[in-house]
Amino acid sequence: MTKVWGPMGWMFLHSISVAYPDVPTPEEKILLNETMNAFASTITCAHCRQHFGTIFGGYKKSVPSWSNSKQNLFLAICRLHNTVNKKLDKPIPKTVVECITSLKTATTYTSQSEFRKKYIEYLWKDWNNYGRGTSYQAIAFSGIKVMQKINNEYWNLKEVSYSDLILPEGDVLVYPNQPKSTKIVFPKMKLRNVIWAPR
Repeated sequence: MTKVWGPMGWMFLHSISVAYPDVPTPEEKILLNETMNAFASTITCAHCRQHFGTIFGGYKKSVPSWSNSKQNLFLAICRLHNTVNKKLDKPIPKTVVECITSLKTATTYTSQSEFRKKYIEYLWKDWNNYGRGTSYQAIAFSGIKVMQKINNEYWNLKEVSYSDLILPEGDVLVYPNQPKSTKIVFPKMKLRNVIWAPR
């Protein structure tokens, strides 16, 4: 599951970070918070959902200005993504320029809006097919509806090309009061503990 939702989910977040305004209004900050909360509640991997909620919650406390500008949000998403990549032993872009270059490459054939659309479609399908009957399904569906509405009515109208993006350098690796990193360990699942049907 992580290999499916992860790349699309991170592209969803990176794309909204560059669509976010340099000086957001209070209403735009609310839309961002609603999007981020919905995103966190709809991650299809339960362990990943819990981990993202923990690191994002910690980040908001450590960096309360995370939603004050495009630059701050861009750094926040890069730092969160790098935190996860480090735990998963994946490559880590070390500068803002490296992050932007990586995102340009990833969107060579698929636009940012298409990544967001495909991610939302994936969430609907996955929660409908594999999350059926779980107590969490209704919460996920509510979050997906929020993401879809805000995406259609706001993010799709604000799209900015990574090629046009110029941001000052900032630390994309660490942030103030960042918790000590530990490797993610997924628990071994016995077949009788699996809730969702195998794919």
